[in-house]
Amino acid sequence: MDITTLGLIIQWIGTILVLALLAFLAQSVPKPLVRYWAAGWLALVVSLGALAIAFSRPAFQVPLEAIYFFGEYVFAFCLIRGCREFVEPERVTRPSIGWLLAAIAAAVVLSLISTDFNVQFIPHAAIMGICFLAGFSALVPARRQRSGGGVTVMSAALLLLGIDFLHYVAVFAIAVREGPNRRFAYLSYTSVVDMVLEILLGFGMVMLILDSLRREAESANIKLGAAMERLEILARTDPLTNALNRHAYHALVGGSDGRSPTLTGCVVIADVDRLKQINDTLGHAAGDAAIRRVATALRSVIRADDLLFR
Repeated sequence: MDITTLGLIIQWIGTILVLALLAFLAQSVPKPLVRYWAAGWLALVVSLGALAIAFSRPAFQVPLEAIYFFGEYVFAFCLIRGCREFVEPERVTRPSIGWLLAAIAAAVVLSLISTDFNVQFIPHAAIMGICFLAGFSALVPARRQRSGGGVTVMSAALLLLGIDFLHYVAVFAIAVREGPNRRFAYLSYTSVVDMVLEILLGFGMVMLILDSLRREAESANIKLGAAMERLEILARTDPLTNALNRHAYHALVGGSDGRSPTLTGCVVIADVDRLKQINDTLGHAAGDAAIRRVATALRSVIRADDLLFR
């Protein structure tokens, strides 16, 4: 087994580990972006597995290389879709069949243009480099909003992967033109370099998902606290007069722990005379209006820190 094949197998194992983690998150986190990224890493695992077999089984080279190219394009598509889903989920529409046909056509053409994989890889590297930079660009709004460390790690990985694959275009073109004697020695280790950057990308995805969950939990806690405060106000307030009700009075006098607190001050009790007569002759709406007027009058003669109960 040569160094290139060994590096490819190591890269394949690394992508399997990232896939396992994202697949677990996809089961626990019902978010479209998690499903997109999990599907993308699955496609990448299949893609790298097909390429590894193609290197060892030349008889099946063409169909396996087509699977490799197609799987990489599915990975790139799911990566970009997930990034867009994270930034603007309400604006992401359903994918059309056009991208699928384009990916199939590109995969078939690349697998047939030459029997030399170095030649095939030149346009493929250009396509993938552009796709990684497109993912980097899709996260620009999230970086402006300082959406967390996951966005930073993902952006760094996408930028490095974009530069890495675009530099392959020139390096492999020189290697093809100059022949085996001009082949750069480090090209035998490109799979390991790609694996490191891809694992960094996967790590950034996991961080981004966890950051997103944390922000959602904090937002839900804030909303829950506000709702509880509103409910508490409603529970202690008389809806007719907006004065404190009997529940609030007993909570004050009895104390929060059920024991009477030490209170100082005075209590003034006011009663509305002939309220029943108002209700019987003018109706309950007039009686309610009278009660509200009395509450308003009482507020006008008490201090701001005095409590009014009904």
